[in-house]
Amino acid sequence: LSVPLGISYISSSLKKIGHTTEILYCTPFTYKKGITNYIEQEPQVFTVTITSLVDLPLAIDLIKTLRLFYKKSKIVVGGAYVTISPEQILHEIKEIDAICVGAGEKAIVEYVKQVEKGEYTKTDNLWIKTGKEVIKCDKSLSIENLDDLPYPDRDGWERWLYHSDKNKTNWEKWLSDSDNIKVVLMSRGC
Repeated sequence: LSVPLGISYISSSLKKIGHTTEILYCTPFTYKKGITNYIEQEPQVFTVTITSLVDLPLAIDLIKTLRLFYKKSKIVVGGAYVTISPEQILHEIKEIDAICVGAGEKAIVEYVKQVEKGEYTKTDNLWIKTGKEVIKCDKSLSIENLDDLPYPDRDGWERWLYHSDKNKTNWEKWLSDSDNIKVVLMSRGC
């Protein structure tokens, strides 16, 4: 399991302003089991990370499934691959509502506020679809001081990590088990 810290920072940023978040680690296995089995209620916004071209086919299937079952939810895509290919993503995946280009911690928080109001405006790091129009950001900014962000949401990964010791959380077990191979994607995002 590689833990993408970018989505963890987005989750903690949303929690900081009072939202509830849940992280869904989508693999071909979880997807075949039925992605909707992991989602208890229709969320306001889905954020999907596409880190590479290899992830794209599964991401497209996932997004189409989410749109089919959760018609009222907004779907935002971001990640390294989206950042370098936003035009391609915009034309290839019709079911999305917004694209995050670059860092998403502040952009997604702003987008969620706009969704709540039902009013969309030009926002750094976002391309927002409103009917047939796309509001494209003027700038794609990065966050230079990571101390300005809340600590990444590691608890969101708890249910996806190996668990065999009932006295430890999955996260504690994963960190302390020297026999496990640990891979952590150290990028906090794009």
